[in-house]
Amino acid sequence: MKEYNLSEKPSEKILYLEVIRIIAIFSVILLHCNSQFFTNANMFASKTWWLTNLINAISRFGVPLFFMISGYLLLSSKTADHIELFYRKRFLKILPPFFIWSFIYYYNNCIIYHVPFRISNFLIRMGTQNIIYHFWYLYTILFFYLLTPFIKKIINQCNQKQLYLFLFIIILPTTICPFLNRLLQNWCLYLPMVVDGYWGFFLLGYLLGTYDLPKKYRKILYGAAILCVFIAILDTARTSSSAKIDTFYTGGYQYHAFIISAAIFLFLKHTIPVIKNKLLSSVIAKLGNLSFGLYLCHVLLIEKLSIILPISRAYEQIILYTIITFVLGYVVLYFVSKIKFFNKILL
Repeated sequence: MKEYNLSEKPSEKILYLEVIRIIAIFSVILLHCNSQFFTNANMFASKTWWLTNLINAISRFGVPLFFMISGYLLLSSKTADHIELFYRKRFLKILPPFFIWSFIYYYNNCIIYHVPFRISNFLIRMGTQNIIYHFWYLYTILFFYLLTPFIKKIINQCNQKQLYLFLFIIILPTTICPFLNRLLQNWCLYLPMVVDGYWGFFLLGYLLGTYDLPKKYRKILYGAAILCVFIAILDTARTSSSAKIDTFYTGGYQYHAFIISAAIFLFLKHTIPVIKNKLLSSVIAKLGNLSFGLYLCHVLLIEKLSIILPISRAYEQIILYTIITFVLGYVVLYFVSKIKFFNKILL
């Protein structure tokens, strides 16, 4: 996503991050194509719902991975030590496409719902985070930008053990306590949030990208990630009903997301070979660079697909919409990126 696309030349050193971006945006698209069926309580316990439950469990790592990549690159950047330069670089990158795509989604809604277009209403909806559901990420990352130079100063003064302690402090009230409360079937432990739980992914990305984890621990993590998928599926089914689908076990801050995201990050970091082929490296880097644009426009593409290509069967719709949105989105954005003006304001 744009927060870590610094317009730098792609290097072999961070090629695995480009692969993570591509996988992450595919996961986000899959999640959004699947969500309407997964949360439909009328489908509970059917074969289709079990499929959506599986897809939901394995597609929750997209946004956490984006936060992790951002955390690694931004907290490692020397630019973050210079607040004015950092703010100028970050906000000038993300604000133009954020504003333009917000305008596009608002105008699109006015047409669909036959609502009169009003600039004042548009600005109010932007200010109240009420343009389109997936833009919550943009509001969050903008706030992260504001705090990153200060978090960077903490990072500079801490060693690895202290940073893992910092991570524990962040996720204690957002991840650990809610899980323990649910496990004990009683709200017996409450701690106020230190910072937003997504800072845990931000810091985790920096830790995993900066420091090496011994191979034996990585293998344990990989096994735990696979186990987490099955636990999330079974616990979700156990606590859901035809009245309501319980999404607790695949929530954004839950241990499930941390373990699976960390496993994917480390697996790709240690298994993606150094690609010598310049053409392949360039293609991967280009696709990774366009991931932010695909995040911005993918919901609009899914909405248009539902009109142009209506599909009744849930599993067919999930698979086809995901693949078409992913492929078509990249193709369109590739040509858009070739036009300098549009590349600057849309991507």
